[in-house]
Amino acid sequence: MAPAWGERFDITGRVMSGPAPRDMDRVRVVVHHSAVTLGSRPTASERQEAVFAWLASHRRTLPTDYCSPTIPQ
Repeated sequence: MAPAWGERFDITGRVMSGPAPRDMDRVRVVVHHSAVTLGSRPTASERQEAVFAWLASHRRTLPTDYCSPTIPQ
């Protein structure tokens, strides 16, 4: 479910409900092992900060009725 607009997609990316005009785009991702840097897993607060930083950089905000899901540690 997309929290900002309320679209719902199934596991394959097909639209189930909401204002989305079409299914999600499919993209091919290739990761070269030499480009991957291993490190410690970010904490829940670091992940939350990253979300808010992304939202701010894209001039977006969370809807007022959005309930943040519990982020596992």
